[in-house]
Amino acid sequence: NGLAAILTIADRLSFDSPRHIGISRGHRIPSKYEKELLRKIETIVVGVVEALGVKEGPLYIQLLYGEKGLVVNEAALRIGGAFEEITIEESTGFSIMEAVIEGALGRDYSFDPVEIQKRRTSPDFFSVELFFVKEGLVSSLTPMENIRLLPGVLAGDYYIKKKERMKNIENATARAGYLVVKGDSIQQLEKRREFIYQKMQVLDEYENNLVIRGGRI
Repeated sequence: NGLAAILTIADRLSFDSPRHIGISRGHRIPSKYEKELLRKIETIVVGVVEALGVKEGPLYIQLLYGEKGLVVNEAALRIGGAFEEITIEESTGFSIMEAVIEGALGRDYSFDPVEIQKRRTSPDFFSVELFFVKEGLVSSLTPMENIRLLPGVLAGDYYIKKKERMKNIENATARAGYLVVKGDSIQQLEKRREFIYQKMQVLDEYENNLVIRGGRI
C-alpha cells in the first residue's frame, strides 16, 4: 500500500579508503545514531518511497552521514547484503525472506508494522562480522561448527578453504567469512566478539593466525 515500516537501522563499519566509502567489515545494530536521527530517517524513507513509487516489497536505503547531514547513497528494492534476513527476524519476529518469496509467488504474507515497531525497540544488539584474513597460504581453520556453538553466535561460515592462498585485500570479494552475533547489551556484545576472535583461527603454514580482527563496535 506504499506505507513503509523501518525494520532495522544499522551502522556500516568499514576499512578506510581514499577512493570510495570503504570496504565493509561489518554492521552494528542498532545504529548509534538511531535516537538522534530517527525522525530525519523516517522523512527520507517516505520521500524515497514516493519518489520511486514503491507499493510493496523490500526497500534497502544506504545513507551517508557527514558535514552535509544525511545523504541518500543508494535506494534499491532488495534485502540488504549483510544477513539482514537473520537480524531482522531475530529482532522483530518478521521473516523478511519468507515475505519476499511469498510476495514474488503472488501469495499473501503476514506483516504487522505496529507489532514490528514495538518489538524493534527491544534491547537487542547485533554485530555482523564480515571478516578478512591477511595474505598467506591457509593451512588450517577452526571448524565453523565449533564457532557457531559460542555464546551469542546466530550464524556463520567461511568463504575460504584449506590450501587456498589469500591475496592482498582490494575489495569485498576478499572476505574470508561472516558471523552474526547477538548480545543483550553493547558491552556483552563486545565481550562476545572478543571471545570469538580469540577462538577463531585461520593459520598459515608457519602457525601464524591470519584472521584480521575487526575494530571495536
